[in-house]
Formats: sequence, structure tokens, C-alpha cells
Amino acid sequence: MFEKIKKEIIYKLLSIYLKLRHKEEIIDIKKTFIDSKKILILLPTSKDQFEIALPYLPKIRDIFKGRKIVYVLLEDFQNLFKESFHGNLFFYQQKDITYFSLPGRKIIDSLRKEKFDITICLNPVFDLFSAYTSLRSEAKLRIGLYDEKWENYINLQVKKEGEKLLGEKYNCLVKYLNMMESTA
Repeated sequence: MFEKIKKEIIYKLLSIYLKLRHKEEIIDIKKTFIDSKKILILLPTSKDQFEIALPYLPKIRDIFKGRKIVYVLLEDFQNLFKESFHGNLFFYQQKDITYFSLPGRKIIDSLRKEKFDITICLNPVFDLFSAYTSLRSEAKLRIGLYDEKWENYINLQVKKEGEKLLGEKYNCLVKYLNMMESTA
């Protein structure tokens, strides 16, 4: 109970801060796709969601062929991640997450050095760790699945109408990415 209240308070405070700090940003999606060289993929923090996301990673990798891809995942899921996904892995542990459910300085500093062009968050529900990591990656284009709470952190949300199965949401996301890449 306390954990849920704490996360909600942090979410509200960060939302107010972001509304004051960030102006509405307009992104040329086509240009961002064409010019992109480094892609950051934030994998789900839940094991069940992580396992559902795995089959979609090769499809995303194929869309961004020739670009550097960095996968961010909980070290506990390392044995589930297949070497065949080809990419750089960035592991974090529970101890790297602050009391406020945010990524620690070590994570943020490591990812900011990379200067990512696109961040893709595969967490299907709002998660403070992923949201803040996505924002602090400073990627121009931050893509994720639709959730009202992502509004201040993700600037392109993909919403799947009708069926709510997670696999279908990922499939829709892959279709959008493929469509954007083919028009770029």
C-alpha cells in the first residue's frame, strides 16, 4: 500500500516538473528515423511481460538494421535473453533503482554518454523506472505503448484498439515502426 502511494506521489511531482520544464516538442519522425544511429530499447521489468516481448525483438532489430541497438534489462532476466538478438546489453540490478523507483545515477550517466536518437520502451504499463530512463536518455524520439501516464515521457505512443492482448500491442508497435522505417 505504502509503495503504491509513494510511486503515485513521485509520478505527480515528476509530471509537474516536466510540464514546467519541457515545452511542447515537435519531432520530424521521418528525419529522426533516417538520421538515427543509436537505438535504446527498454525491456519490460515484469518477467511475464519480458517473455512476451522477446519474440518481437528480432523484428525490431531488422527494422533498425545497421544501427547500434542497446537493450536495457534487469540482470535477473539475463538467462532469458538470447544471444541471437545481436545488440549491446545493459544490465541493471534492483540495487541500481533508487528508493523512489527511479534509475540511479550510474544508469543515467552510462546511457546519456551514448547519445541515443530513438528510445523504444516495451513496458506496456506505466513504470517510473522506464519512463524516467527513457526521458533521461535524451533521445529525440521516445516510442512506447499507449498509457495516459506516459504522456510526459514518451512523445510517440502506439495504441491498439480493441483486443488488449500484450502480444497484439507489440505486433501493432512493430507494424508502426516498420511503416515509419519504410517511408523514411
